[in-house]
Amino acid sequence: MTHTSPQATSHKPQATSHKPQERSSGQRTHLVTLRCISYGLAIVLLIAALLKIHLLLTDPLASLKAGRPVWLLWLASLAELSVACLSVHCKSHQAIWLANVLIFGAFAIFSGASFGDDSCGCLGAVDLPASWLFFLDIAVLSCMLLLCIRIEGNFYAPLQWVKSGTRFLV
Repeated sequence: MTHTSPQATSHKPQATSHKPQERSSGQRTHLVTLRCISYGLAIVLLIAALLKIHLLLTDPLASLKAGRPVWLLWLASLAELSVACLSVHCKSHQAIWLANVLIFGAFAIFSGASFGDDSCGCLGAVDLPASWLFFLDIAVLSCMLLLCIRIEGNFYAPLQWVKSGTRFLV
């Protein structure tokens, strides 16, 4: 007859730690890349917003020069400044990613609708063909989607990031 000690037969639940999941060095490298890209995009958005604001404040015929209503130029400037600030100050890479995808997606739709125009007004008084800015917006969107997939390692990552990023934007 064998005798078992009470310690051997007791079933104590093991304490589980709720540490955040460790990322591999490749994922960390891609997150640093995402952060650097978001800083670069913040600079681009800041320049575009300042060019629009300069046009609005200095030219009484700003809507004619830009080819867009004044309220739309102010709204776009506000959105650009908001996303630029979020890209610099937010700690959640999912929220930064989502904000950039949303604003550049909206800009791609807007510049795509202005595809044949000489300028879409995206840079204030600076006249660049809308097609150039459309392709720039599509390139940024593609880069952001591919980077998200690369960080997480699956094609469903953008959908997961949209779900987790909306928590930080609301």
